[in-house]
Amino acid sequence: MKRTAIIIIVVIIAVAVAVGVYLGYQKSKSVISLTGSTQQGALPIGTSNGEAAGSTNQGGAASAENISSTSTEEAGYFQDQKQRLSILTTQPVMGYWMTVPKIASTTPQIFYLDQKGEVVEIDQTGKENVVSNSNLGIPVRSLQNIDGSKVIVLFDSGILAIFDTASKVWQSLDSSISSFVFSPDGKSIAYVKPNGARNSIYTQNISTTKKNLTLVATLNIQDFSIAWPSVSTIILVPKPANQFYGQAWYLNLKNNTLNSLGFGNGLDYVFSQKANYGIQFISTDRSKISVSIINDSGKKLADMPFSSIAAKCSFAQDAIAAYCAIPVSYTGGAVTLPDDYLKKATFSNDSIYKIDLSSSQLTKIVDSGTALIDATDIRAASSTLLFVNRLDGMLYRFNMQ
Repeated sequence: MKRTAIIIIVVIIAVAVAVGVYLGYQKSKSVISLTGSTQQGALPIGTSNGEAAGSTNQGGAASAENISSTSTEEAGYFQDQKQRLSILTTQPVMGYWMTVPKIASTTPQIFYLDQKGEVVEIDQTGKENVVSNSNLGIPVRSLQNIDGSKVIVLFDSGILAIFDTASKVWQSLDSSISSFVFSPDGKSIAYVKPNGARNSIYTQNISTTKKNLTLVATLNIQDFSIAWPSVSTIILVPKPANQFYGQAWYLNLKNNTLNSLGFGNGLDYVFSQKANYGIQFISTDRSKISVSIINDSGKKLADMPFSSIAAKCSFAQDAIAAYCAIPVSYTGGAVTLPDDYLKKATFSNDSIYKIDLSSSQLTKIVDSGTALIDATDIRAASSTLLFVNRLDGMLYRFNMQ
């Protein structure tokens, strides 16, 4: 009888612990509903004057942990997080990209560039296989198209080239190009070239053997990058700096007009090529950046209840959603953002959140308590979340399934 009672007590305790862990995980997962949405998928997803959830700590970061009032102290929750998180590479990456599977159940292909300029594929078993040796130099910057079938790479040698994921072939581009971007369908590129004291913007179809080069505009502006969020719109964004009051513009390709998109200190943007949304970043003081969801003409749809940096946010490749790494803290005490972060004068410890623009939900995906993570270059497709950890330069994967 005593033995039976002991067994029953043990079973009850085990069930209670399991339920506690499950509820802890679910509570931390569902963080906050963005206000202003009147129905499923309705916009605006928030109010521009809504009260921000979360506070700013001494390091200048909006505390991601204050967004959620729930406790995640259960060991089972962090054990689950650690099981979902893995390091994919055996060496630091200089850039990476991920293909979008045509069949949803198919695992995305993952490629990265190493310090020798080699293209390395990570197969489904985790093995790293060199698929191309460019001999073009050390990769400095890379940019993939919407489905990951092509990537543009800038090397320290000054060479700029496109890599085709299927054929494994490199195609050289004009080395005088200062900024570049893929079209929303990934079949064309737009780029900026110096033209005397001014800069010219061109588009080029790269899906055919013909050059198909088109001059879009010649403008008297300097130090800007470009984005191509929709078929008829190219965005011009100034180089962000905390004390620089910049103005961004959108160029209408149909009627060839230039219109103001937004302005502010430390101005920066991230855009979706799948939907007409963007994320705007403006420095509101030395160590805080306001984050807002906008449409493709710059209209503010929602203020986000956290502070982050453009390098830490991106849109999903296959869904109407965005992902942001939200710093819990920065190294070095008081920081100037985004300047110190971009110069690598400071590092952060982040949680990663998903902003679902269809359901108006902000959800924690990766908890800062799981591992020390300074996440940049976030990519998401299907159930896979990838990012580079600046603390070690490695490529990480989090299984969201």
